[in-house]
Amino acid sequence: DTDSDTAGDTGSTGSTGDTSETGDAETADTGTLDTGPDPNGYARFVHLVPDVLFLNVYFDAQPFPLLANFAYTSNSDSGGFGYVAFASALYDFHYRDPVGSPVASLNNHLLDNGDYTTIIGYGSQSQALIDPTYTPSVLGLYDTREGVPGRAQVRVVHTGVGATNLDIYWDGALQIADLPYGGDAGYADGLVGYQVWSFDHD
Repeated sequence: DTDSDTAGDTGSTGSTGDTSETGDAETADTGTLDTGPDPNGYARFVHLVPDVLFLNVYFDAQPFPLLANFAYTSNSDSGGFGYVAFASALYDFHYRDPVGSPVASLNNHLLDNGDYTTIIGYGSQSQALIDPTYTPSVLGLYDTREGVPGRAQVRVVHTGVGATNLDIYWDGALQIADLPYGGDAGYADGLVGYQVWSFDHD
């Protein structure tokens, strides 16, 4: 009896219902290979330092910027770069002003196989001149959530200079309370249609 597991027998029967065996045979015929995990990590960049209109973004000790003349409120998606691929490793990312002076850095940030990260430079360079204990910062957020069809997922991060804690409202109700400066509230799930957001600070 050969009518059991042989791929050749699926062709002789002419049956379209037996998809498991014919699928196996087709996969083998096309030479499809399992390439394993993605060997790269990916990063995109956001500029939220309001008193430095343009920044250059560097990584590690590279002498030339990865992104040059990066405008305030820009992100690498709108600049046409999107996510930049890096070999899986630890990286230092540096935001510098146009003359090369350091503004803020994120050190030893892991970009592992298949990771996607949003890297945000935020803060105030002029505030750092007034307050020696203050420095602008770079925040690295792993983009860990997949989209849900028909619903928005909004990542809520507090980078507003001069506001200590934020209360965040939408749908007419307090949704996130006392989010500290530099804090990441994660994803606001299940948003559908137009939302009216408001922010109060201490």
